[in-house]
Amino acid sequence: LWQFRESSDTYTELIASGKSHHFGDSELRSEVAQYYRETEVLLRYWLDVTDYRDLVRRYLPYDIQLTIQQRCEVFVAAARETRANALVADCDPPLSATDVERGVKSLLGGVAADELRASANRRVAQINIHLDQYARKRESAVALVEVLEAAASR
Repeated sequence: LWQFRESSDTYTELIASGKSHHFGDSELRSEVAQYYRETEVLLRYWLDVTDYRDLVRRYLPYDIQLTIQQRCEVFVAAARETRANALVADCDPPLSATDVERGVKSLLGGVAADELRASANRRVAQINIHLDQYARKRESAVALVEVLEAAASR
C-alpha cells in the first residue's frame, strides 16, 4: 500500500518568512512554485472519490462493511493520514460464502446491475487516470530535484 503524502511544510515556511531567495534565481523560484501549485491542484483531484464507494456503502449490509474495516486496519489509518480511504491489496476479510452472497444480493437488490457496473467502470477509469498522473508527478519531482541539485552545485 502506498499513500501519497503532500509535504510542503519547508516550502511554505520559506515563502511565509520571506526567504524564498534561498531557492536562487527567479527562474528556479518559479519552477519550485509551479511544482507546488501543480501538486496542490492534483492533490484535490487525487482525493476525489467517485460515487461507486457511496453506492456500495449505501446497499452493502453494515456488518459486512464492519468486518472488512476491522480486518483491514490500514484502511482506517490511511483514512486518518490522507483524508482518503484505502485497502491493502491482499486484505482478506473473514466473510463466509453466505455473507458474500447476502452482500451481493443486497447490492443488486438496491441498485440496478447496470448502475453498479457503470459506477464501477467509472471508478476503475478514475484509478487508471490517477496512476498516470502519479507517474507524471514522479517524473516532475525527479526533474525538479535535478534542477535543484544542479543549482546547489553552482
